[in-house]
Amino acid sequence: MGGSGGSGTTVKSFLVLMRYYRTSELEPTTLKQAIAKVKGVDEVTADAEKRELTVKWSGKCRDLPQLEATADKTGVPALIVTHTMLSIALKPGKGASLDKLQKEIGAVAGVKHISAASATLDLHVDFSTLEVTSLRAAATNSGFEMTLKSHAWLESDAEGDDTDRVARELTAVKGVLVVKTLGNRVQLWATKDVTEDALRKAAEKAGAKLGAIDRP
Repeated sequence: MGGSGGSGTTVKSFLVLMRYYRTSELEPTTLKQAIAKVKGVDEVTADAEKRELTVKWSGKCRDLPQLEATADKTGVPALIVTHTMLSIALKPGKGASLDKLQKEIGAVAGVKHISAASATLDLHVDFSTLEVTSLRAAATNSGFEMTLKSHAWLESDAEGDDTDRVARELTAVKGVLVVKTLGNRVQLWATKDVTEDALRKAAEKAGAKLGAIDRP
C-alpha cells in the first residue's frame, strides 16, 4: 500500500472510494475541493448520482482518516468504503487457534491487513467486496465466535416493485456504506449508529417497506 518514502523512493498510489451524505441540495463542490487539498491526495473525481468520491491517494494508510475529518469540516460528511477499519470481538472456543484465524481471515476477499489480539481483530478492509458470511466461516473454522464491534451487517426483505430504487435511498442514509440486493433481499454494511428507523424511512421514500431487519 501507499506510504511516504525517502529521497528517490517511488510512492505507489491507490484509489479510495468515499460515500458522502448530503446535508443540503448543494452539489458537493466544496467537499471535492477540500479533499483535493489534503496531503497525499493526487486527484479527486465525484459521482453526484451515486454520492461517491474516488480519491487517488499516495499518502500513508494511517493518514486516511484525514479524508473523513476534512469532509466533516466542510459540512458534507463522508465515509471511506474501500480502505477502512473493521473491529471484531472474538470469543475463543475449544481448540481455538489465533494463528489459524489470521490465515483464514487473511484469505477472505476484502481483507487487506490484520491486527490480532487474544480477544479482538482489527481489519483493514474493502467493504465493497467483504462478505460477513466469509468472516464468520473463517472464525468458526478457527474455533472462535465473532461479533462485529465497529460496524453492522444488516439484511431485510423489501416489499416493493423497485429494489434498485430502495438501494439508492438506503445509500443516502448517513452511515450506510454498501448496499447489495438479491431479488427483494437487501443486504448492507453500515456503521453501528445507523438506526432501523432511518432505514425504514429511506425505504418508504422508494415506495417500499422493509420487513424484519436481521443482524446475522
